[in-house]
Amino acid sequence: MVLKAKKFNPEQCSLTSRRVLLSLPRPSAAVPNHDATLALYTVTQYSFESHSETREVRTLSLDTGISTLFTNDSNAHDAVWLGDGTNAIMWLQSGAKSITSLMIGNADEPTKPSYTADVILAPFSNLKVKPLGDGTVAVAMTGLATPGGSLYNNETAEKGYSSARIYETNPVRFWDAYITPQRTVIWYSKLAKSKGMYSLAAPVHNALKGTEFECPIFESLGVPLDDFAIGTSGIVFNAKDPSINLGFNDKSDIYFIPLKTFTEAETPTPRPIETGTYDGAASCVRFSPDGKQIVFLKNARNHWGTREGHVMLVSTISESLQSTEILRSGDSDGEWRLTPSSVEWSSDGKEIYLIAEDTGRVALFKMSASSTLETMPERISRDGSVSYVAPLEGSAQLLVTSSSFVENSLFQIINLSDMSQSRIVSSSSRSGSRLGLSQKQISEIHYQGSGHQKVHAWILKPSFFSTTKRYPLALLIHGGPNGAWTNEWSTRWNLAAFAEQGYIVIAPNIRGSIGYGHKFADDVTGEYGGQPYQDLQMLFEHVQTHLRYVDTENAVALGASYGGYMIN
Repeated sequence: MVLKAKKFNPEQCSLTSRRVLLSLPRPSAAVPNHDATLALYTVTQYSFESHSETREVRTLSLDTGISTLFTNDSNAHDAVWLGDGTNAIMWLQSGAKSITSLMIGNADEPTKPSYTADVILAPFSNLKVKPLGDGTVAVAMTGLATPGGSLYNNETAEKGYSSARIYETNPVRFWDAYITPQRTVIWYSKLAKSKGMYSLAAPVHNALKGTEFECPIFESLGVPLDDFAIGTSGIVFNAKDPSINLGFNDKSDIYFIPLKTFTEAETPTPRPIETGTYDGAASCVRFSPDGKQIVFLKNARNHWGTREGHVMLVSTISESLQSTEILRSGDSDGEWRLTPSSVEWSSDGKEIYLIAEDTGRVALFKMSASSTLETMPERISRDGSVSYVAPLEGSAQLLVTSSSFVENSLFQIINLSDMSQSRIVSSSSRSGSRLGLSQKQISEIHYQGSGHQKVHAWILKPSFFSTTKRYPLALLIHGGPNGAWTNEWSTRWNLAAFAEQGYIVIAPNIRGSIGYGHKFADDVTGEYGGQPYQDLQMLFEHVQTHLRYVDTENAVALGASYGGYMIN
């Protein structure tokens, strides 16, 4: 089979539907407050008319589903519940010359003026807070530091006379960002209250000063909030080993910094958490609600692109930080065939929730925090793709954020004690109906790929699909190669945007894809142009034979990164 290249010209298609879909509001995950009455989230929206983005911080009533604007200041970001038993909200406010103001307001009085808790003369992001139980609140966030460990602000730093860069080692850049002498690090302090208002009790301190660690790891690519956590006993973070070459190693480890007051001027030395023979990348570190345990994900192999996600638990924070594996990912007996991408604690610390890709979905699972390796997680969610889960305090309920190919944002409460009592709090597109989309457009097939292996593919038809007509094919090839097309909304690769231009969109999860077992994902190793490409060929032949409504004489293939490689 040979695909003839045809130029895809989106300007010949309707601009209206494509722009409507891609300029929809983009809600963040919803985070509940202390008494499970409200949720806090941020909405960004891009305008094709002004070529600009707006941002709003909003609260959502978990009872009525009514959304209330808190602030629409585009410089406000990283809003979090302060967690002091009230509905106080703290956020970062970017100002002139990249200074950062620490702002505090109250969701119960959104029209009342907020106040400035402090001002820091540098840009910051990834704000996290934790009440310490004595009326103060620990604060951690990330920002740049000089090689000596001081605050760095590019806007106010002294500029040199040359833009030349001198490097003594590789790599000199990661993706599209050059590696600079300045490092992204974690800064900490705490808020104390005086006369009814919070302010910083001490200047922010560099938690990684005196080390060569950087956290978050490659902030532009991942989810930086997953790379560190703050608890009543200190900070845990994920960092690469600075002594090894980053260009050839994916190894990272979890470290613990013990803090008693969060005002320590001299930061204790980070202590590594032992993981035995597991020598790959770590991710998604979390303190338990009581701050006495730590859970995180760890790969066994130090290999770029590998995703294994063994669940590791530190049951006691002591001088000896030894982790125990409580869930092993793999295809053998006693191993979980899926790869978790995220972990979260239940409100009582007795259960752990996992998010993992499973057959083209991103599903939610639960397991006991005291599980043995033989116990497999239990699936909670049904369809669509979960992006975030937060337990509701003092109950067996979860606030879950998800989406699908036809739903750009869904907030729902899942009742673990009685699933029939689960309910939708907010659906941005009413399951697609507000956009003229519906679940009927979505279907899936399992066809025979290379080596008699069944391969899964998503199909999305136009909303105006007719069985009496034939439609051109848009074949989408995902990147990675250890990635997958999942039933979720995307503004990078929006399947509905292509379908609404009159295409039958087929998105196969060929060899190398996540969510079909570890061997299926590993089969791409040394086979970049082998089995995965054969899977694509056999898909095309399957479509020609079995899907008569697809006009394969008019076909276009689209992909980027590994997907672009496959097209070439």
